[in-house]
Amino acid sequence: MSFNTIAEQYELLLKAAMPANASQVQLRKSKRMFYAGAGAVLNMQLHTIAAPTMSETAGVQMLDGLHKEVAAFMREVQAGRA
Repeated sequence: MSFNTIAEQYELLLKAAMPANASQVQLRKSKRMFYAGAGAVLNMQLHTIAAPTMSETAGVQMLDGLHKEVAAFMREVQAGRA
């Protein structure tokens, strides 16, 4: 597995976080949410970062902010608060 596609990332999440006895409804909803999140990030990149008025520096800062936001959320997950 190369982890270069959204599907590969989703499979990695399933192995790490989804209980083996998860229902089909739970699996379907988690996949929808995962892809919705991926789509949201792609839309942000396409419509904001790729805008001709955004400088490279501002784009890098935005990506860094998104990375920090996800890292902070993952810390909350690991601490059991999210």
